[in-house]
Parts: sequence; structure tokens; C-alpha cells
Amino acid sequence: MKNYLRIPFFTRGLSLAALAFSLAACGPSEQQPPAAAEAPAESSKAMQDEGMDHSTMDHAAMGHEGHQMTPEQMVELREKIPLYAVYTDEQIMENMGRMPPDWWEVLSAPDMQGKVGLLALGHGYTMGGNEQFKEKVTPISRDYPTAVAPGMAMMSASHIQKAADALTNEHGVETIVAVPMEIGEKTSLYRQWEYIFGLREEAPYLTVTPLDTPAKVIFTKSPATDPLMATIMRDYALEAVTNPATALVIIVSHGPETAEENVLEMSILTAQAQRIRESSDFDDVQVLSIQDDSVPGIRAANKAQLRGMIEAARAEGREVVVVPMLLTKGGFHARLQKDLDGLDYNFANRGLIEHPAFQVWISEQVEAATG
Repeated sequence: MKNYLRIPFFTRGLSLAALAFSLAACGPSEQQPPAAAEAPAESSKAMQDEGMDHSTMDHAAMGHEGHQMTPEQMVELREKIPLYAVYTDEQIMENMGRMPPDWWEVLSAPDMQGKVGLLALGHGYTMGGNEQFKEKVTPISRDYPTAVAPGMAMMSASHIQKAADALTNEHGVETIVAVPMEIGEKTSLYRQWEYIFGLREEAPYLTVTPLDTPAKVIFTKSPATDPLMATIMRDYALEAVTNPATALVIIVSHGPETAEENVLEMSILTAQAQRIRESSDFDDVQVLSIQDDSVPGIRAANKAQLRGMIEAARAEGREVVVVPMLLTKGGFHARLQKDLDGLDYNFANRGLIEHPAFQVWISEQVEAATG
């Protein structure tokens, strides 16, 4: 049996505490156009509930609260994001107000100095997820100056700029290793980060001010294609079934918004499924991209396909386990379980970042970028 859990390049005192992340959608909410509401205030309340330190948060951008968008910005969003094409201005702002806030923080001690620093990028989280994101990145902050800058950067990149400035100005960093902890190879969020770091000319969201830093920046790949993710999902599936030899494993990803992007997404999922087949005794491993942020009709079709896969397997007497391919446990996991109400299946209710192998992946990114 093959095993894809690699030995890390170097060993660290890595925290393996279990996490309970909650993740909002990796893009605009999949809901139908909502009536005008006071949802933007929910982002601030979520931060208060998490007990976050607001002193280092980018209040100018976080949660997109109270941000007055110009008519030109509204046009740009509608042109770039299909879901917003049918939204009113008020509905766009209400939807954006539901997104997790942009924020930043330096995790290393004030006296930590080093020429190489880590900048960890994430979607941004609620219900304690930001604290948990920090917890998972904190171990490496004892070896390198480290900052985190979660958030979609949809309307501003100031939180990323401030994190980079702190690393260079306060910690002597000359090379910033920017690690995108987004489970998607070319999602709109990943491309927005690429734009901010000068790796593409056009922003997939609003055009924002790119990063300006004297430091050399190394932007690493996302974890989406890494074999370690197959190891994690295989282990989660094994935990959730009683007899692997008769079990169907279904890997489900959040998925991108467009059909073109979904072709790449499915190829990534297929490769990871093959790794799981080769390193386990499961009866079969299938994949599906739910396209959580796509227009409702597309998402509904993918939901129906997923339900059909489960029903067909159960009709054959096979055990079924659904494994989300997502960084954290939270909103997506809850929506997926709601989609599957009434079906007989097992669910791997964990985020990839909870597995010890994800700590190995973080360490490898810095080592590979600077070694």
C-alpha cells in the first residue's frame, strides 16, 4: 500500500490540537438575491464573539462594512462575478457584508528578527476560525518572523500591505514567503492574491492597490494539488467507514464559479482520488465539485448529482462516506450536510488543516521557497 505522507524537510514543535473552524463560502454567498438587510453588522458581531484582538485588524476593509462603492465599482463586480449580475446595489453590499472580515496580525515575538518571513493568507473565518487559523500558523512563527492576513481582499488589500510592512519594518525581513492556504488551484480568491502580488494584470474582484514592498516576495502554490491532501482525505475517510472494501468515498470540493475553471478543478480532484485509491483498499473513490458560488441552477444540478451518487451506491448495498476537500470545517460542511438531508451516508466533518500532515505542508512551503 502506498503512503503519501512525506517526511518533512525539518521538524518543528507543531501543535496538533483539533480545530473547529467555520468557513464562509470561498467567494460570494450562494444564496438567492436577498432582501435589503442589516447583515454587514453580523461581521463585527462575529469578531466580537471570537474574542479577536481588534487592534491589528484592518477596519477600513474588514467585512466591507460601510464601504461606499462607486457606480463604476458596481459595474466591475457585475462584469466579473456572475452571481452579482442579477443583484441590486443594496443586495451586493448586503452579500459582501456577510463575508468574513479582512484582518492581519504579526504572530512572532516583537524581538524576532530574520531575513526570511512567512505571510500566511487565508479566506477569513467566523465562529472562532480566525483564532484557530492563528493557532495553526503560530508554531512556525517561533522560527521565522510570521504574519497572517486572512480575508478575500475583494475591496482592499490594505491588510496584506500592513502585514508585509510589519515584517519588513519591524522584523528585518528581506524575503517574504506568501503562502496561500486556499484549497483551489485557480479560484477567484487565489487569482485576486496573484493580482495583489503582481503575478497577473487583472483583478478578478475589484481593482485594488497591489502590494508595494522592498522585500523579495515568493508566492507559493496552494495545497490543492499536493499529495499530502490525498493523505489527509484518505485518513478522514478511513475514520468514517466501517468496511473500506465495500465503501464508496466521494470527495466533494467547494468548486469555482465558471465552467472553464471547473474543468481544472475536476482534474485536480481526479488526481487526488487516484492517489487515495492507490494508498487504500476502498471499493471506489469518486469526485464532485459542488460549485458553491455558482448561479443557483448550476449548484442545484451538482447537488442533485451528488445525491444521485449516494442513492445509487446505497441501492447496491455499499457504504458511502463524503469527504469535503476544504481547509476548515464550518459553513460549507453545514451546507453540504443540509444538501444531503434524508440520505444514508457517513460524513467526514473535519477540515484539512486539522490533520498533522497540513503542518508538514506549511513547513515545506517555506523550506522549498528558501532552501
